[in-house]
Amino acid sequence: MERFAVIGLGRFGERLATLLAESGAEVIAIDSDQEIIDEIRDRVALAVCMDATNEEALRAQGIDKVDVAVVGLGTAFEDNALVTVLLKQLGVPRVVSRAATAIRAQILSRIGARSIRLDIRPVAAIPPTPAGKHVLVRRIHHDPAQRDAYRELIEEKMAA
Repeated sequence: MERFAVIGLGRFGERLATLLAESGAEVIAIDSDQEIIDEIRDRVALAVCMDATNEEALRAQGIDKVDVAVVGLGTAFEDNALVTVLLKQLGVPRVVSRAATAIRAQILSRIGARSIRLDIRPVAAIPPTPAGKHVLVRRIHHDPAQRDAYRELIEEKMAA
């Protein structure tokens, strides 16, 4: 079983963490808002309220042992970039970082992330069901920029 860390539990991160956990993956969910952590706690293996820009805190939660980390801090680009760099320094094999614009995606890619550009509104509306997985996969296939980064994360892990 692959281990995932989902950092940033807005609409995008919460949905992704839930979908991955429901597919059988081990998910560590991280956010700085305790209310969000309380809401997702029963749906993932571990939910932690913490500052993800703190390298020691990430290591203490075992983030250096995950197979894939997804950084969903799309609106806080500086934090998104910092967390991406920290995850790479910790040795996380695959880091996927959400980017709100094409230029931010390019920057994240250059610092070592598999960056994606994703409009979170349609993703947040997709139900966490096998049918919802197929809708998400179709949307990803429609946009080549998203396909490469997320096809592996969702199509492989969300077998209906």
